[in-house]
Amino acid sequence: MSVQGLSVSFWEEKRRLQALKDVSFDIPKSKTVCLVGESGCGKSVTARTLLGITGANSTIDEGTIHYSDPTGTLVDIVGLKPDSKVLRRLRGNDATMIFQEPMTALSSFYTIGNQIVEALRQHERVTKNQARARAIEVLEAVGMPDPQAQMESYTFELSGGQRQRAMIAMALMTNPRLLIADEPTTALDVTTQAVILDLMRTIQKKFEMSILFITHDLGVVSEIADEVVVMYLGEVVESGPVEQIFSKPRHPYTRALISAAPHYAGNQESRLPVIPGIVPSLLERPTGCAFSTRCQHNKSELCNIDRPPINLGSTNVRCFLGRAGVPEEFKKEGVTTASDEGEKTESLANVALQVESVSRQFVKRTGLIRRKEKTIRAVTEVSLEIKEGETLGLVGESGCGKTTLGQTIAGSIDPSDGKIRLAIEGQMREISN
Repeated sequence: MSVQGLSVSFWEEKRRLQALKDVSFDIPKSKTVCLVGESGCGKSVTARTLLGITGANSTIDEGTIHYSDPTGTLVDIVGLKPDSKVLRRLRGNDATMIFQEPMTALSSFYTIGNQIVEALRQHERVTKNQARARAIEVLEAVGMPDPQAQMESYTFELSGGQRQRAMIAMALMTNPRLLIADEPTTALDVTTQAVILDLMRTIQKKFEMSILFITHDLGVVSEIADEVVVMYLGEVVESGPVEQIFSKPRHPYTRALISAAPHYAGNQESRLPVIPGIVPSLLERPTGCAFSTRCQHNKSELCNIDRPPINLGSTNVRCFLGRAGVPEEFKKEGVTTASDEGEKTESLANVALQVESVSRQFVKRTGLIRRKEKTIRAVTEVSLEIKEGETLGLVGESGCGKTTLGQTIAGSIDPSDGKIRLAIEGQMREISN
């Protein structure tokens, strides 16, 4: 797929909001292109535009999206109607998408098995039994526990990570030629993330699949990407081979993202470098350089007036570079140590929360005539204590009961057993009744 000069706008109460501006990049055959940038930079809009699913209030102002079909014929997606047979055949068959939020992408009225089977039968001539067997196989491949039983589960019965795995399984069912993955591993633990990434690489190698991978995780980018496209406020500010992007980034924004990548320095008082400010609203798009309001090298007489040109080189970068005083060599900023003693929070002796042998069970009922019940132990005899001023980290793989425990402590659901006490006005009071 090749995207050239793509500009997209949304209309809101007769106001035109430009979400993408002159976006250009290629997705080569059998390669992985990673789209990175902060939230609100246009990554998801770009992905949805490629499949023509941006919504009725959007317009493609200019640009082309050319897709090379299995016969080698170039298809201009921009020129196709949203309900055209060519575009419908492309979606879900040649090109599939893993959406960012599976809870909204999957229907809560149907089981995940029903939805995965339907996705396959829409594009391939297979029986229900064949589709079901294939669905169980793919669910197992993406690390879904007890995939045969989970075929009968609804989305609200699954953890966030399990829903994400169901969404990934649905996208991989048809062995697409192009996979668009919008932050597919965000809700997954590191163990499952490694399994999913390895599965994607295996399918990519076997079927010569191309991947457009959207993520905030630069560690994942360095592991899987062939090419990297850095976006800011709907514009491509830098693009190039992954090795060059990480070793010799040229744009100040790319450099700031790499410097701000989290890593543990062994000191709780260490502070990561941050990018000042936030991504501007589409209503407040700067006149000149899109990054000018947050760039430490900003020259108002230059960057605030003119839009930078694209400078070719080891990477393609939209920046004034030397004219704005951007150093040629990249030196990654290190962590700093908080020096203000007043900012430090010390744990006090007083206990703020006590969780004593808390358990939570759910009963799953199936069958209309012959009712069957199955007890699911989500949390079993968990005890913990948090003192005032402390931070407790709760970690574990998806489906380990972290969210259920949090909801139980918060009172959203009642514990099946155990006690929860909270410090209220200096006294420990039981709140689990």
